[in-house]
Amino acid sequence: MIREHMMLSAELRTRALVRSILWSLLALVAAIGGLGFLGAALWLWMEVHLGAVAASAILGCVSLLVALLAVAFASASRVRQPLPKAKIGVDDLAEAFLAAVELGRSARRRK
Repeated sequence: MIREHMMLSAELRTRALVRSILWSLLALVAAIGGLGFLGAALWLWMEVHLGAVAASAILGCVSLLVALLAVAFASASRVRQPLPKAKIGVDDLAEAFLAAVELGRSARRRK
């Protein structure tokens, strides 16, 4: 009974995770598309006011700066943090007790 509940719970969590990942990917694609259009509009505006070479140089430098910051943040996040110690709560103990009672009942029925 507990095993069936745990499997159903794991299946529901997996479905929710997959749904969440798909919506996140859709949002990412939309954001990248929006940034592309904004970048094109910014380049066109800068090209009119500053010239094509200056607009390209400025946007190239901004893109390079964003990439370097992303690499710096990515490498800083790779620092290993110690794993927290598992704490056994009252719910875990109660679940283990109920599982033991169920196991005892099923063993008694087999005799």
